[in-house]
Amino acid sequence: MKYPGTGIYQTLGMRVPFYVNPGSKNYIKTIDPKLTANDLVLNISGSGSVNGTPCIVGGKVFFGTGPSDYIPVEETPYMGIWCVDLNDRRILWNTTICYDNGTPAGSVSGLTVFEDRVYAGGIDGKLYCLDADDGHIIWNSPVIEPSGEYGLSSTPLVLKNESGSTNVYVTTKTAFLGYTAADGSASPSEIVNISLSGGVADFSSPSSDGSFIYSSGMNGVFAVSLQDYAVAWNSHETYGDTGTPVYSDGSVFFTTASGVYCLNAGNGREKWKDESRGGLATAPAVNDDLVISNSPAGLAAYGKTDGSLKWTHEPVTCLSGDILIISCEVSPNSPVISGDIVYYTSNIELIHNRLYGSHTSNVYGLDICTGKPHAGSSYKYDNGMYQEYGNPYDEYSFTINSSKICTSSPCISDGYFFVGTGSYPPVNDTYVEDVTALYQAAHDGQGSLMKKFKPYPYSDTYSDSLIIRGSGRADEETEINIIEGLTVVPHEKTVIGALSAFSDERNLSWAVADGQIKTFAGFSDNSRYRWNITLNGQPAGPEDPVSDGDVIVADYVDQDGKKYVGIKLTVNVMTYAEIQMTADRTVFASGDETGTATAAVTLYDGSSPDESCLSWETTGTVSADGTGLTVTFSPGSQGGTLKAVYAPEGAVPVTFEIPVKVASGISAPDVPVSTYTLWKGNEARTGYIRENGPKTLTTPRITDHRPNGTDTKSMPLVSGSPVTDGNGNIFYTIWTGGMAGNETANGLYSYTTDGQLNWRSDNVNSRTTATYFDGRIYVGHIAGAMLCLDAENGETLWSTPAISSYPYTGLTASPLVVKNDDGRKLVYILTYAQSNKDADNYLYVYEDAGSSCKELFRIPIGVSGTEKNGGTSMYSSVSMNADRSSLYVSGGGGVIAFDPETMVRQWAFDAGAQGPKNNVYVGTPVYYNNSVYVAVSGALYSLNAVTGLENWNVTNTQINPSTPAVTETQVIATGYCSKEDEIGSFGIAGYDLTDGHLLWHFDDGSASRASPVVAGDTVYYGTYKDQTLFAVDITKTDGGAADLRWSYLADEVAPGWWSLFEGTPLILDRTLYIGAENGYFYAFRDPMFTITATDTEYGTIDPSGETTVEEGGSVTFMITPDEGCHIKDVLVDNVSVGAVSEYSFSNVDSDHVISAVFGKGDAADTFTITASPSRNGVIRPAGDTVVEAGGSVVCTITPDSGWHIADVLVDGVSVGAVSSY
Repeated sequence: MKYPGTGIYQTLGMRVPFYVNPGSKNYIKTIDPKLTANDLVLNISGSGSVNGTPCIVGGKVFFGTGPSDYIPVEETPYMGIWCVDLNDRRILWNTTICYDNGTPAGSVSGLTVFEDRVYAGGIDGKLYCLDADDGHIIWNSPVIEPSGEYGLSSTPLVLKNESGSTNVYVTTKTAFLGYTAADGSASPSEIVNISLSGGVADFSSPSSDGSFIYSSGMNGVFAVSLQDYAVAWNSHETYGDTGTPVYSDGSVFFTTASGVYCLNAGNGREKWKDESRGGLATAPAVNDDLVISNSPAGLAAYGKTDGSLKWTHEPVTCLSGDILIISCEVSPNSPVISGDIVYYTSNIELIHNRLYGSHTSNVYGLDICTGKPHAGSSYKYDNGMYQEYGNPYDEYSFTINSSKICTSSPCISDGYFFVGTGSYPPVNDTYVEDVTALYQAAHDGQGSLMKKFKPYPYSDTYSDSLIIRGSGRADEETEINIIEGLTVVPHEKTVIGALSAFSDERNLSWAVADGQIKTFAGFSDNSRYRWNITLNGQPAGPEDPVSDGDVIVADYVDQDGKKYVGIKLTVNVMTYAEIQMTADRTVFASGDETGTATAAVTLYDGSSPDESCLSWETTGTVSADGTGLTVTFSPGSQGGTLKAVYAPEGAVPVTFEIPVKVASGISAPDVPVSTYTLWKGNEARTGYIRENGPKTLTTPRITDHRPNGTDTKSMPLVSGSPVTDGNGNIFYTIWTGGMAGNETANGLYSYTTDGQLNWRSDNVNSRTTATYFDGRIYVGHIAGAMLCLDAENGETLWSTPAISSYPYTGLTASPLVVKNDDGRKLVYILTYAQSNKDADNYLYVYEDAGSSCKELFRIPIGVSGTEKNGGTSMYSSVSMNADRSSLYVSGGGGVIAFDPETMVRQWAFDAGAQGPKNNVYVGTPVYYNNSVYVAVSGALYSLNAVTGLENWNVTNTQINPSTPAVTETQVIATGYCSKEDEIGSFGIAGYDLTDGHLLWHFDDGSASRASPVVAGDTVYYGTYKDQTLFAVDITKTDGGAADLRWSYLADEVAPGWWSLFEGTPLILDRTLYIGAENGYFYAFRDPMFTITATDTEYGTIDPSGETTVEEGGSVTFMITPDEGCHIKDVLVDNVSVGAVSEYSFSNVDSDHVISAVFGKGDAADTFTITASPSRNGVIRPAGDTVVEAGGSVVCTITPDSGWHIADVLVDGVSVGAVSSY
């Protein structure tokens, strides 16, 4: 479509539903479509949500798709740009937009079609230019929007300059950018780059009046000259995140979350504003007289010149009959004006007496002069089965059920109305999808995969769709049928068979008895209502055969002939191949070796296909060989894809394509880095550091959190394991234990390492261990949610819904947080099943989006991949290998390995655990050096981290399903029992890393559910009923009893109260931190000793002064003379150790003093002065005196009584009768 008066077309971009050209009026003068006919609903499997605004050019519909809120990413591999023929509904092309690693990304920006090219932003942060005819990518920019949920969401502004060059402009969060590309160029050249300091809303895009470009940024709006790209002006007010500025008649209009504004386009001065209704940072629609903007309150129209409020409209807030609205929100898109109608959208959550719960999207068509429903309409909506809803209002409005219109703005063209939808969760907020897929060649001519959803009863459309409504022309009549479709036969080649096939395909609710339809989606056949079925316009019976092209209509009508639902479908008799394909999704190889996996194609009946009709296609480093495939690993290889194409004669070809990933099996560092910013010290969860912990028991520092002393009814439970930020701060949790009275102490605490309180968040009531990552704290709550807090002040930034229902404990796993290659923060967390029930045994993956989180995956990890209990233990958490190519979780009866990016399962090991069903649980898997170590109730396993095959196992009836500690040589697990027949003889043991033989054991006689940690040559762990903290020597290798270094019995705060240790100790700077369920938080460290260093002139000792050393510690002193001087002696505790230049104290167990004496000159430059007195007197000093070079000595001459000094000779020369020299 071209804008009136110009020859330039610009798309209705997402949140940019206007045309921008010199002298243009920013609305559409076209035929108003009557939105009563559901002309087309495109549901395309794997496409993702249609969140981009559709664009119509030359009889083609262009639109972008991105991630769906309720469909896993791996099930939407075709996210990107689509082109559909508007006349025959064929999909002309689809171009998938992917990240550099091949993971589908998609596009949610608005599209711009200019001449023969399509311009769009990708969620991967790049700007794309595609061929409008076939969709191939002509060029793309580098990543220019590296962060954010939507990537590059700005709609490209495309302008041709005076020299004929086509320039493309976009606004990112940090810069205004312009590009141009010569014909044939594979990459664009940057022509402008203006840094922005903030104020850019998602989807905000540039616009132009032909002389200037207007853009959000710099905390407002600014104008850039098209001549030299100089900033002409910046708005004189600060507006915060700003939507797309709209130019019209010398003014610039824009919206923010606060309101709607008008600036002078020549100088940026504010002309008028309205902040009384709030706003959405989108784009207003502007015509000759009005500015129309949406806000959370609805739609508002303002006088264009003075901002006077003309009218407002609120979306529907009540419906007739037995329908209850839970919430109603205006879509965060932009309104659009078409003739004398303005359209906008909203989303409603409601409850119907026959629907468990439902979501609808409403499209409102309002009279632009009054803001009311179009003339002659009322609040009655009498269109088929939605008559009870009482809304939308008339033929210019309609309802879309089970879908959500989000950032896709409406688009009007040639009497048609276009809008994209995203998905809502169906019943009880759980998205259910039929994974069966049909290849319906007759629908698009290309055998494209058509998605099948499970919509609500009464649904007329499906989620994640492109909705096209309208008759094509206002004066054309179209038969009204709520549900239309195409069904593929054979099934039973009868009317009922065809309807049943359609039912199966759409997962609609049917009941057929005695060859008749009895119920459909709640409509039953009874005395007042009946089903009328026609075949090609004639009454039909259930056994009537159907042929290719036949049209079946089933109407549910009452005795007055009023229709309640209509089903119209066209029969397409065809043969299609029914096959399935299995393959290893991950190929493992190392070095220059070749890794091999297998693939197989079978028919649905299990028979083998005709090999002559089967072909293989591969990409990347994947190569096919017959019905198998081989992958050659090379450093940095990402694998590729494997595609099987089965095309038997006379049938529709079927294609199966799967990604194949190469896992290198790179060895971990010999000791994973342990920072203890997360539980067990690192992503591998080894729980080991080389530095020593406290080896001698001393009186600990205690932080008392008890609000009421010995009152056990209000005893706070310090159960969570502490973690650190590495900058001198410690974080730990306290929970209530389900008891009333101790709420005053529960929370997440931040302390300095010397015991000073930073802050406390009472939003957190948690029994588990927090994770510190990049200035944030992630932690589970006993209410079942995961929270994210600011580590600086404890402010809650976001929270997930409740994802764990376990009573009194809630979400007990410790989150694993990583930043992937594209800079996104991903949070992995497990839930475990409630006792004796099949409950929420899932692996969740969230993206931290800053002020909110987004659920990316929810994967059942119960037995056989269900949500049934898979044995996950209470504190079991996610771990990861060294190169982050595999994720390990407890579940499925043992351990499951996943690809962290795609969440494709790599392997599974079943240890037979089913939690409370057989009292067998699985702890956290620990990764080290290509092996995974996991403790299961009664056993310890070592698994190959690449294949999941067992290396060795140890069975012992008392081994706990807690998380072992792993060092370079041994794996240490609690629950060892030296006497197999003596129940209750518990302890801890170390096993050889390579074959599992016993190295040592320690019988403590108590039970432990906590996980041990190792520092240096000592393991530390707490016990349960015994209420004792142990430190045990782990150097033994003969299988005998280990030596106890020390133990500490928790303080008894009340008679009979269990002061148990449940957390895992944190060891930091030789200090051990741990809490107990007596309200105390302890800090243990070795005794400290002081070494004092002193020196004389002519040199230094380093370190000087007092140096503090822990018991058993060491320190070295360097003794350095000044230039031209030397060391005369070094004294340690006043005993000479010689003229040494370095001295070390080792295994310190007392205070010491070290001092140094220096001399001038070289130590070899000394002289002798000999004193020789005559009789009758003395010279002091007498005899030989050694003097260093440069030194001095005074000789005193004293005569005997009655005598006097006659003369003094020095080197035989008289110096006179002096008394001293």
